[in-house]
Amino acid sequence: MATAAAIAAPSDKDTRYDRGVRLWGSAGQTALEEAHVCLLGATAAGCEALKNLVLPGVGRVTVVDGGVVAAEDLGRNFFVEEEDIGKPLAEVTAALLQEMNTQNVKAEGVCLDPARLLAERPDFLIASNVNCVIAGSLPEAVLVEVAERCAERRIHVVSLAANFMFGVVRLQAAGEHCVVEGFPDAVVPDLRVTQPFPALQSFFDAYDLSDITDSHEHSHVPWPVLAHIATAAWQKITPGADLPAAYKQRKEVKALLMGMRLSRTPEGADASVGAQPLEEENFNEASNAINTFLPQALPAALDKVNSVCFADPTSANETQRSKARCLNVILAFQRREFSTPLVVEGVVY
Repeated sequence: MATAAAIAAPSDKDTRYDRGVRLWGSAGQTALEEAHVCLLGATAAGCEALKNLVLPGVGRVTVVDGGVVAAEDLGRNFFVEEEDIGKPLAEVTAALLQEMNTQNVKAEGVCLDPARLLAERPDFLIASNVNCVIAGSLPEAVLVEVAERCAERRIHVVSLAANFMFGVVRLQAAGEHCVVEGFPDAVVPDLRVTQPFPALQSFFDAYDLSDITDSHEHSHVPWPVLAHIATAAWQKITPGADLPAAYKQRKEVKALLMGMRLSRTPEGADASVGAQPLEEENFNEASNAINTFLPQALPAALDKVNSVCFADPTSANETQRSKARCLNVILAFQRREFSTPLVVEGVVY
């Protein structure tokens, strides 16, 4: 009997930052790992911001603060401990931040007041290759000076200030910066999963889950592919069915989908335990999307709006008639190419 191929386990770094890479992509992760962020003023809000960069693997962080840990810091900054009282605040917070990611992040503390640093070492930010400055509750005059110097050197600035339950965040981008809303509200994507165009169908056909035994590769199959495979499998075992519409039918598709996960016997477990399904996030994503990826049928309301507005022009104002004319073009196209999905999203504004 042939032995199973050895599973190429992902590296520790790939596993550690997998969620981040899924969010901002490999290019974003590389940019983060090459970045140097400098915190001016080791406030609680500033340290928290650095923590949220250290955990996903920012390359380097520098904490600049000329103060020492005082007793009152224990109640407002969880990056210091009781035995740190009297020690330089910058070094203590940098050391604790370093502990959160010892493998891929370099953290250091500079024991100088930010205003003094700017006066004595005016080229510090450039010499240290700083990409972004986080200003923690700096005096207005110092903040303005920081902003002016960073603007000249094209360094991003984020100013943070917090007081009890109130906070202020101010951003100064280094030049023009395009911001894309990656998670708009209440938008249902139409991925053509169930009615793929030829190139997409070829992409789907290139995947055969039965041939993918490597757990890392299996867990990175795009979820639309998994959704398409599960839907096609359901259609084969459901005579006369078109697409799953009822709750029960979609539940059946989900069951088929989750049954396609790889199974492995837990390491060190008794043989009697048997193989257990692996936790694969792409399958969870596909399962969560079962209710949204199905094609958006042409809303019946569009026909009604169109017929009413054109049958009686006085029944609608000019704006409504303008929308109706637009809908009429879409409807005409849909009727002529009845097998083709709508060329626009299923939401008409």
